[in-house]
Amino acid sequence: FEEAPITPERLLAWGALDSAMVEFLAQAVRARRSLLIAGGTGTGKTTLLNMVSDFVPRDDRVVSIEDTCELRLNVPHWVPLETRPPSIEGRYAITALDLVNAALRMTPDWIIVGEVRAGDVAAALLQTQISGHAGLSTIHARSPWETVQTLTLRCLQSGQFPKVEAIKVLIALAVDVVVQLEWDPAGVRRVTRIAEVGRQLRGGEVQLSDVFRFDPSSMTWQQACAPDCRRQAGGRPGVAEFSRG
Repeated sequence: FEEAPITPERLLAWGALDSAMVEFLAQAVRARRSLLIAGGTGTGKTTLLNMVSDFVPRDDRVVSIEDTCELRLNVPHWVPLETRPPSIEGRYAITALDLVNAALRMTPDWIIVGEVRAGDVAAALLQTQISGHAGLSTIHARSPWETVQTLTLRCLQSGQFPKVEAIKVLIALAVDVVVQLEWDPAGVRRVTRIAEVGRQLRGGEVQLSDVFRFDPSSMTWQQACAPDCRRQAGGRPGVAEFSRG
C-alpha cells in the first residue's frame, strides 16, 4: 500500500465510483453511520476504507484493529492496534477479540476492524456498534446479501447466539450501509453497489435497499431511488436525512 493518501479525487479519476456516491458516503460517515465494505481479494476494500476515513469528523477518536497494519488513515486522533501471533511456546498471543475489548476501554468514537474474519470478532464488533460506537470494517463477500449470510455464519461460529434470528436482528441494528466492490472485465476495481440496511426484519430476513448500482451495459452508476424515498418501515434515514441525525 502506498504512503500517499487515497483521496476521493483519485478514486473518481480511476473510475471506482462517481461523485454522487462519494457525497453519500461522506454524509453517512459524518453522521457516524456504520459501514461495511465487502468484496473479494484485491478488489480495493482497504483502499476504499482509507478514503472513506477522510470524512470522519476531526474531533473523533478512532481505534483500528488489524492483523497486519495496512491502513493509512487521515485522521488526527487515531490509535492503531495490531494482533500478535503466539510465541513458539504458544504464549503471549494477542487476538483481534482481545484488541476489540481493549479498544472499548479507550473511549473511541469509531472502531475499525481491517477485516472481519473470526466469529467471535464479528459478534463483538456488531455488539459494539449497537452500543454507541460507529464502525468501518471490511469483509470478504461477493454481494450485500452474501455479506449478511457471512456475518450470520461467523456469529454462529462464536457460539454466543442460540438462534439465527437473534443474529439477523443484531446485524440489522448494527450495520447501516454495505458497500460492494468488484473487479470488472476491464480490470478496474469498482464500487458496484451501495445498499442501506433496514432496521426491521421482513420475513425473518435482513432487508437491503439499493442506493446505487453499477450498470455494466452503460458503464454508469444508477441511483436506485430519490433520497426522500430511501426509507423503509422502521428503517434508517436516507442520504438526504443523514445530516439531520
